[in-house]
Amino acid sequence: MKKEVIDINGMFCKKCVKTITNALKDLPGMKSVSVLLDDCTATVEYDPDTLTITVIRKAIVDAGYTLPTYS
Repeated sequence: MKKEVIDINGMFCKKCVKTITNALKDLPGMKSVSVLLDDCTATVEYDPDTLTITVIRKAIVDAGYTLPTYS
């Protein structure tokens, strides 16, 4: 299992938390999801043999949120 913390832009309310959680929890290979409104992050634990961080990030974007870009 692999664990990642993902920063998310555009989270403002509990509905945002639920939307992101629902977008991630049923992805094949996802073990656990914890979305926190206070720090605008999602902590995910997943099987890297089944699921990639790219797919996880795409699911967040497809749910209507943006991810910060780092240089």
